[in-house]
Amino acid sequence: MTWPAPPGVYGSAEPLFLLLMALAIEAYLGGLSLRGGWLPRPRRAFARWVREVERRLNRPERSATDRRLRGTVAVLVTAVLALVVGTLAGLLTRYYPFAWVIELLFLPLVLSQRGTWRRGAAVADALKDGSLIRARESLRPLVRERIEAARLDGLDSAGIIEVTIAGIGLRFATLLVGPVFWYVLLGLPGLLLQQATYIMDLALGGRAGEFGRAAERLDRLVSAPSRALAALLLAASAAFVPGG
Repeated sequence: MTWPAPPGVYGSAEPLFLLLMALAIEAYLGGLSLRGGWLPRPRRAFARWVREVERRLNRPERSATDRRLRGTVAVLVTAVLALVVGTLAGLLTRYYPFAWVIELLFLPLVLSQRGTWRRGAAVADALKDGSLIRARESLRPLVRERIEAARLDGLDSAGIIEVTIAGIGLRFATLLVGPVFWYVLLGLPGLLLQQATYIMDLALGGRAGEFGRAAERLDRLVSAPSRALAALLLAASAAFVPGG
């Protein structure tokens, strides 16, 4: 079976051009409060689905080996489904006239650059004003997936700065460099795989015990290239910042 030629410049768009447009859209509109009101949040919906699967399969009466095996199977099946769905979606947006608009609308929803910058700037402004309470509240959405609320409430100014820098670096690697890296490398299949492994690790890794071990390992494997690239980019950019 051979696929027909793409419909041409008026009906299709190059993936890298779509990525550039999506980055521009997210840089302008990302992190605004209106985003959460009427636009879908694909990561949040997928996380709910992952937790529901974990609730059904990760029963406490089962042995640790059984739960680890079930978690591994669930993670691998989900990763394969992400690749399959991404491949089918990529074929649709490439070969069906003007379907690239769907891809362009989807990409800004999984990229995060402006939102991270806004939250980091809010923490810095609060520290400049001497308000640790406001700084902690501004920091909370930046790191709530990785740090417990009780630990945040006990941070002093030095701790807030340290956690803020770490949180910005992690979000830069996982919510910007990671999606861009895998989208450039494999297109929509790579992007959906990266997002699926990232969300499964968030939803399962820290709370599901043996069931979440496979999610942690797969996320480390998938995110390793983008985290290394993010570290290089941050280190290089620091050379151009006074005191960096």
